[in-house]
Amino acid sequence: MLKRVVPILSIMILLLCSCFDEQGKGRDVLRIGYHPNFGGSSAVAIALEKGFFEQEGLDVELVMYQSGPASIGGLMAGDVDVSFLGHGALGLVIESDNVIFALDSLSFAEEIIASRESRIRTLEDLEGKRVAVPFSTSSENFLLSVLDYQHIDPDDIDLVNMDVAGCVSALSGGWVDAVSVWAPYNTEIRQAMGDDALSIADCMEYKGQLDFPMYWIASRDLALKDHDTLSSFTRALLKALDWRKEHLDETVSIVGEFLDRSQDELLLDIKTADWFDSDDIRHLIAEDEISAMFQGLIEALERRDGSHFSSADISAWLNLSLLEEALGMKE
Repeated sequence: MLKRVVPILSIMILLLCSCFDEQGKGRDVLRIGYHPNFGGSSAVAIALEKGFFEQEGLDVELVMYQSGPASIGGLMAGDVDVSFLGHGALGLVIESDNVIFALDSLSFAEEIIASRESRIRTLEDLEGKRVAVPFSTSSENFLLSVLDYQHIDPDDIDLVNMDVAGCVSALSGGWVDAVSVWAPYNTEIRQAMGDDALSIADCMEYKGQLDFPMYWIASRDLALKDHDTLSSFTRALLKALDWRKEHLDETVSIVGEFLDRSQDELLLDIKTADWFDSDDIRHLIAEDEISAMFQGLIEALERRDGSHFSSADISAWLNLSLLEEALGMKE
């Protein structure tokens, strides 16, 4: 599924490259992309609230994006310098020549939900049904990954490309039989449909079998020309990740105010990821597990779509040197 949309999106966003700052250094403001959910905003909300950006000498401007493709478009247009990203847009990261430089968490946020009327009760029941999912996002990646894992051909399912907000209304309105979405949209569906919404699969069921990392990307322009700024951001990010893991309940309050969402809703979001801190990331780097996570995603793309990404040099788009430096792992 990814193969049919990546080339089109890549051409569109690459046409925007002329908007880059040619100097690349001396930025007065670091522009940061975030997503309007707990995972996609908690690190920056904490860093702002606790003064971690200020401690690292950074003046920041935040820009909200609803999905990974939009975030990458913002990077290519020069609207932001760094951005949070979920696992679903990895193909676009490679195609658009951006750089993954930091890890955030391991996602448990994606879920496949069906309507009771559809009579869907298992993944196998999706065959022949109409399923809405935003293409090139973490929700599509999760859906295709679990289908691949269960040896179900996605061509036997009527997949409909729809933005994530549209998925909510499409399922509750009966226009589709099932959807694949991420938090908090699965919560919105349950609020709208109650017992008529049935969970078919979620990330927690596949923990330890399928890994879905969430991470931070930077424009190659920033990565190549302004090492100091990106290093400062990485240090501030790690401080925020450490604080988040130790103070999840307080983080709910901070994110609730930041996103203008109720704390009751956000309390559910605490369970949508394995929230990494510095020690976790240090261990993952030392054991080479981060590269393995991304290699697994690439190999899944190869199996599903016949993409050429598995032969790509991972070091061209995954650079952990800033993390190693910030964590004191480099001499």
